[in-house]
Amino acid sequence: MLIKKAKDWLQKIYQWFKIGERVIYLEFAIISFFILGPLVWHTGYVFAIDMVFVPKLRFPAVVDSFYLLHALFWLFNLALPSWLIQKFLLFLVPFLSGISMYRLITTESRWPKYFAAFFYIFNPFTYSRFLYGHLLILLAYALTPFVIKAIIDFFNDLSWRRAFRVVGWLTVITLVDFRSTFFILFFLAVYGLIFLALRVRQIAVLKKLFFYAVVMAAVFTLVNSFWLVPSVLGHNQLLDFVTSGIDNNDILAFQTVSDNQLGIFWNTAAMYGFWGDRELTYVPQKDIVPYWFPLFLVILLVAIWGLVSTLFLNKKFKFYDQNQDGNRLVTILTLLIIGLFSWIFVIGVAHPYTRPLVSWLYQNIVYFKGYREPQKFISLLVLVYAYLGAWGVDNLIKLLPQSRWFSGNKIWRGLVVTALITLPLLYSPGLLYAFGGQLKNSQYPASWFEVNQLLNEDPNNFKTLVLPWHQYLEFPWSAGKTIGNPADTFFDQPVIAGDNIEMKYIYTQSSRPESKFIEDKIISNPDRMIDLGESLNKLNIKYVILATGGTSPTYLYLNNSPDLQLIYWSEEIALYINKTWPGK
Repeated sequence: MLIKKAKDWLQKIYQWFKIGERVIYLEFAIISFFILGPLVWHTGYVFAIDMVFVPKLRFPAVVDSFYLLHALFWLFNLALPSWLIQKFLLFLVPFLSGISMYRLITTESRWPKYFAAFFYIFNPFTYSRFLYGHLLILLAYALTPFVIKAIIDFFNDLSWRRAFRVVGWLTVITLVDFRSTFFILFFLAVYGLIFLALRVRQIAVLKKLFFYAVVMAAVFTLVNSFWLVPSVLGHNQLLDFVTSGIDNNDILAFQTVSDNQLGIFWNTAAMYGFWGDRELTYVPQKDIVPYWFPLFLVILLVAIWGLVSTLFLNKKFKFYDQNQDGNRLVTILTLLIIGLFSWIFVIGVAHPYTRPLVSWLYQNIVYFKGYREPQKFISLLVLVYAYLGAWGVDNLIKLLPQSRWFSGNKIWRGLVVTALITLPLLYSPGLLYAFGGQLKNSQYPASWFEVNQLLNEDPNNFKTLVLPWHQYLEFPWSAGKTIGNPADTFFDQPVIAGDNIEMKYIYTQSSRPESKFIEDKIISNPDRMIDLGESLNKLNIKYVILATGGTSPTYLYLNNSPDLQLIYWSEEIALYINKTWPGK
C-alpha cells in the first residue's frame, strides 16, 4: 500500500513538472546535484578559502547592506544546522543561474535557452569563484538575469507593476552583495540612455519615464534606508575600508593574470584571468581542459553570429519594435557596450593600453576602488556571451533545415544541436562532481567545542589570543584547504585572531591597534618569553589558543614561557592560561 501511494505521488510530481516550462525546475535541480555531487548526501561543512561557516551563526552586530541577509541566516540557524544552510546556498547558485538565464532568453525554441543557461552555469568565472569560496558574489551573479529581465520588461511596459519589480529585484541584489548593485545600475544606465536616444522625440514617453525613475529611486532609497542612513550618518565598515583601506598595493596584488602563451587580451576574453588561479590552492581549469582555447573560439563565433544574424540578416527583425522580444536592439546594443567596458575593466592596470583609464577611475571615483579585484567584471562578459550565444544557436538551428547537408537528415541535425548545447559543459567540465572532488565535507573537531566550553565556563571578562597569527591557514581538519581563520566567529567569547592577509605586495590591511601590538610585542619580539604575560595583560588576554595543536615548532615558546600554563591539549588545538592575568 505504501509503495503504491509513493508511486502515485511521484506520478503527480512528474505530471506537475511536465506542464509547460516548469520542468526546468526539475532539470536544473538535477544539474545542481550533479555539480555538488557527494557534498549534498553527507553532513558536514564545505570549506573554501573565503567560505567558512561555523556551527552558530550570529545575529549581525553591525547594520550594513548585509544585515538582513545575515539576520535571516541567524533565524534559520535557530532551527537548522548551519552546514545545511550552507549546502542549500551552494545548491541555489547553479539552480538559480540556470533558471534566471533560461527565463531571460525569449527565443521560440527551448534549445537556445538551454545553451544560455548551461553557459551561465558552466564557465571559468563560476569555477574559480566556487573554489575560492565567494558564495555571496555567486548568489548575486545567479540572480542578475532576473533583474535584467525585470529592467527590459519595464522599458517595454512603463507601468507601476514593472517599476516596483525592478526596485524589488535591485534591492534583493543589494542585500545579497552590495558590490553587484553597480553592475545592475551600469546595465540600467546604458539601457536607459539608448532607449532615450531612440525615443528622443516622444516627449510624453520621456516625461513618463522620468517620473517613474524619480519614484523608483525614492522607493529604493526608502526600502534600503535601514542601512543607508547609518552608513551616511555614522560609519560603514565596508565603505570605510574602500575609501581608506585600499591603495596601489591592493590594486597590484589583485591585478588580472595574463596567459603565458595567449597574453592578457585573449585570456580575459575567454573569461580567465582571476588572480586566485595563480595561488595554486586548487587546480586551475586550464589544467583540466587543455583544449579550452579552441572551444572558446567556437563559443565566441556563435555569439558573434547571434549578433550579426539578428541585427543584419534577419529580414523580419525591426530595429525598434516595442512588441518584438523586448526591444532586442536596445538590449543587444546595451550588452555590447557593457561587454566592451567590462573587458577593459577586467584587464585593468595589467596592460599599458587600459591602465590609464582604469587608474584614473581608481583615483577619481572613490567607490570604484571597491573593485580592486577587476575580475568581478567577467560576470558581465559571461552574461553577454550567454545572451548573444543563445541567439546565435537559435539562428543556426533555423538554418539547418535549409542546408543541403542537414535538410533530410534529422539525426545529423540533432547531433549538431546537441553539440551546440553542450559547448559550455565541454568548455568548463571542472564544476561537475564537487569540482572533481576538490570540495569535500568536513567537520570541526570535538576539541574545538570542548575549548569553547572551557572558555564559556569562565565568568570573568577577558579576551583570548588565537595563534598561529595568520588570517588564512590550513587546519588539521579543513580537508587540506587553506581557509580564513574561523576562530573569531566560532568561539563565543571575544578573541583576537590574525587579520594579516599575507599576499604579494600586502602583508596586512588591518588598522586594528591590537594587531599591531601583537605583531610587534609578541610575534616578532625575540624577548617575548621574558615578559609575555605582561604583554598579554595590556590587551586583557587571559587565554592563548594554539589552533593547530600544541606541537607547532614556530610557537614552542608557549610551552617554555613561565607566564603560561597548558590546561588543554589535543592534536587539533591547545589552550594556555596566562598565570599573570590580573583581572577578576
